[in-house]
Amino acid sequence: RAAKYDFIDAWGYPLSVSDLFQQRNSRKDIPGAIEDLKRVKSVASDHNVELVVYLSMAFGNPYGEAYDVDMVLERLHQAVQCGADVVSLSDTTGQGTIEKVGQLCKLMNMESTLPWGAHMHSIYGEAAAKAQEAMKHGCRRIDTALRGFGGCPFASDALIGNMPTEKVLSVITAEGYDCTVNPLHLESSYNSALKLFGHYL
Repeated sequence: RAAKYDFIDAWGYPLSVSDLFQQRNSRKDIPGAIEDLKRVKSVASDHNVELVVYLSMAFGNPYGEAYDVDMVLERLHQAVQCGADVVSLSDTTGQGTIEKVGQLCKLMNMESTLPWGAHMHSIYGEAAAKAQEAMKHGCRRIDTALRGFGGCPFASDALIGNMPTEKVLSVITAEGYDCTVNPLHLESSYNSALKLFGHYL
């Protein structure tokens, strides 16, 4: 259905390190998800849409399944073979400590042949440190939401949310990178978010 809308220029597909989470999220096991991803890539190519593959559960597994960074690399290579345009480490359950962020981003910077990024979750006070650690190891694409709104429904800590846009932009500016976001527009959007969602924040 998304292919009907010209304004959608990127699709995201979750390919999980955890078989259990893959089945909960897409009702497919890992082999089934890989076949599904190939079909999605075919449609994306037909409509000139960028395909972003999210490596779900990349930062850890609280479900008692086996987990190590080699499994993350295996999913990375499978995503590449399926034709992904971008891959993104995804901290699905809020397991991503600052140390883990550094470890995985360093690994991705060495191993990924594709543009890559990170979809992290954090308590508000640790977001800047996580962004700094990711950028230090080559991450140049970080998913964000104003004030971190949206939460992390699979995390055990209710205070864990998305990476706050305003925090990440502050890190980008402090590190000396060019930022094309208009600060007045950002402030206006931030204030609107507070009005709309303030009682959730």
